[in-house]
Amino acid sequence: MRINSIIFCFAILLQAQSVIAQQVVHSDSERIFMIEPKFQTGTIVNNNEKAQLLVKDNPWLVQVDLSVLKNTKRSWDYSNCYSQTGVSLSYINFGNPAKLGKAVSFSVYTEPYLVLSPNVKFTIRGGAGFAYLNKVYDVKYDSNNLFYSKPLSFILSVGTSLKYRIAPATHLTFAAQFNHISNGGTRWPNWGMNFPMVGMGVTYAFQHDDLKKRERIEFDDKSWKIITHVFGGRNTEDAKGKFPEAKRLVTGINVGLIKPLGKISSLGVGGEAYYDGIAHLQEERTGKDYRAGIASVSLQHYITFGKLLLGQQLAYYVTKVNPDVARKLYQRYFIEYKVKGPLYLGVSLKAHGNVSDYITLSTAYIFNTRAHK
Repeated sequence: MRINSIIFCFAILLQAQSVIAQQVVHSDSERIFMIEPKFQTGTIVNNNEKAQLLVKDNPWLVQVDLSVLKNTKRSWDYSNCYSQTGVSLSYINFGNPAKLGKAVSFSVYTEPYLVLSPNVKFTIRGGAGFAYLNKVYDVKYDSNNLFYSKPLSFILSVGTSLKYRIAPATHLTFAAQFNHISNGGTRWPNWGMNFPMVGMGVTYAFQHDDLKKRERIEFDDKSWKIITHVFGGRNTEDAKGKFPEAKRLVTGINVGLIKPLGKISSLGVGGEAYYDGIAHLQEERTGKDYRAGIASVSLQHYITFGKLLLGQQLAYYVTKVNPDVARKLYQRYFIEYKVKGPLYLGVSLKAHGNVSDYITLSTAYIFNTRAHK
């Protein structure tokens, strides 16, 4: 999309929002419903030479968010801020339609407000969902496209927004967002695509969104906590020669001992042990020694925004690495949402550098070690 086309569409959007804003219903509703269309453009990050040949132009997307914010003390007390939760619909052009194609995505997200003033709001968000891609790896016609090989893939995103009020119920939004698309290890190749983006949008609230700061709850629980994640899904071995593509179970447990640094951030150490059934298949096909049981130790960092839990870990294999693994370090990421009390549900991504290995479903539980009187 040309930049002048984006500006033209954005101007029309602003005009439409100003008309709607004249009909704002002022209320103190506990639920504030919002719609936020936006345009973003960015770049594709990948160090693989074959894949870089396909990066012709900047990717861009058109995105519409539908969300709700609970204007209640209970919602505020989760992390001394308000948080909106919603669904996001996106149309993505990867800048080379002939080879990389286009995508549509659907994801759920949560977006806490870190800065709240009458005219300015600053937020951070995390989301996860699915993307449908119309151009994928093809051994005959598109063998350089190592980014993705399955039409239905996962999409993960983290980002920030600066919102400036331009009308009683309308904010101009400046957004930055990092996106990752991967098929979760269900088909080879699975390098995954990372594409950071920046853009602009408009946030319109259907109810009056004059949010008031509430009394902050002083953070006094700095006791060590034990966090456990149980994850599971499928890993894939690609078709090679006479061997067809195959899928096997991957499942494990991840444990951490973490120390809260404040109400939002926690730091700690831990490790994981998991079973990867694809190792047995690789051993049969190659004749090399593969381990299905794998263990590691890790440095762990967690960020909690409202009900959203973001985890990032740098892990080191303590068991012997398999022949197809080039280094002993890898990353583990979690995006999880609080269901009830200390219970969370979400997804986990394992990656080596910028190459994603697999995505699984995950569930987490946080044990508080502080003694209760």
